[in-house]
Amino acid sequence: MNTGKDFFTLPDGRTAKLYTLRNSAGAEVDVCDWGGIITAIRVPARNGKITDVALGWKNPSDYIEDPGYIGALVGRVANRLSDGRFELNGVTYQMVLNDVPRPNMLHGGFGFSHRLWQVVGYDAGMLVLHLTSPDGDAGFPGKLEVEVAYTWNDAGELGIAYRASGDADTLVNLTNHAYFNLNGEDSNEVAGMTLQIAADEFNPVDENLIPTGIAPVGQGVPDLRRPVSFPEILRQLPGGLDHNYILGRDFSWKANCVTARSEHTGIVMTVSTDRTGVQVYMGGGIGGSYPEGKHVAYRRFAGFCLETQEWPDAPNHPGFPSIVLRAGAEYRTRTVYRFTTDK
Repeated sequence: MNTGKDFFTLPDGRTAKLYTLRNSAGAEVDVCDWGGIITAIRVPARNGKITDVALGWKNPSDYIEDPGYIGALVGRVANRLSDGRFELNGVTYQMVLNDVPRPNMLHGGFGFSHRLWQVVGYDAGMLVLHLTSPDGDAGFPGKLEVEVAYTWNDAGELGIAYRASGDADTLVNLTNHAYFNLNGEDSNEVAGMTLQIAADEFNPVDENLIPTGIAPVGQGVPDLRRPVSFPEILRQLPGGLDHNYILGRDFSWKANCVTARSEHTGIVMTVSTDRTGVQVYMGGGIGGSYPEGKHVAYRRFAGFCLETQEWPDAPNHPGFPSIVLRAGAEYRTRTVYRFTTDK
């Protein structure tokens, strides 16, 4: 099996490696075994020019302590757990708090995103990663075995399939935290991009970004059931989106439920998933103390995330879809990001 190429050295001397997936059109996706990080997505634009649409850091070692989870797998629980607490089977668990200055656990407490995963399969169209999360990891109960498969095909479809099983009841809600810019990762520009999401409802949030319930779109966040430009979204919400749009309440396949488009490059990205929500994060925290980007110093809103997942803080809201994984059961989910052009 091809072992990939050396990418950076970890403080303990281990080497993180980079794996490239390629299709017949010459489009490529780079994935690192550290955090399962997507470091690049190179696809053709309308004019045929290969364009990288995934943000990443110039210095590979900046991925080691990356505060922005750029491109990474996140878990055991994506998004936020209020006060870092949840109750399961009558037991209250206190988790790591890492959402400073907010009193939350965020993305599993620098868990799966900041680990070296084991490569168990690799070829030009597939990379399969495995991780063992021990009992008590970041406070979560039970030992959990996790497998994530990245696939890349001639249709320009980047598939991410997740599987997990454990020896005790626990919580699982996995996603990938890639930052996209369809104008090109080095553009630092949101003008010319639009976003459309097939969602009638969303989860409004409090000052700590914890959901307060369910509300219709258009009442606190833009209604994206039709394409809306990124500048218009920022006009309505100057801080940018960091909200969960509700795709449904069951785990049926939702084809092309999200569409993002760039007028400048002609690149169109559609998202299909079996998840019940998509967290739209517009990169309001980018810049400042963040590392330097691959080709430019990223400004605020330089990239956006479409994190397919269950609803934030689910175990603390009885009416939300459950993220409990019972002992011996299997967690399975899949999301596909498809890249085409409007030519």
